[in-house]
Amino acid sequence: MDKIGITMKNKSPLYELWLAAENKQEFILTLDIMAKDALINESTYHYYRIKEYPPIEEFADAWVKNDTDALEVYRQKCLDVKEKYPKP
Repeated sequence: MDKIGITMKNKSPLYELWLAAENKQEFILTLDIMAKDALINESTYHYYRIKEYPPIEEFADAWVKNDTDALEVYRQKCLDVKEKYPKP
């Protein structure tokens, strides 16, 4: 555990940013609640998935147009994110 009370077993991109920050306390103050939770907890996959999932508007547009190719592209983007950040 470091001097401000964060223990991290699962090294995440957010953790790497925190490590690189000159003022770690100030860095933490800039984070939203979900980011703080992702920094402190081991299961950070949900935070990163939410940040990288494609916009829901892409899905809605493909759905309304009944564009099966666009729906498949959207689906594949989601699956790629799930693969990049798997559940523990």
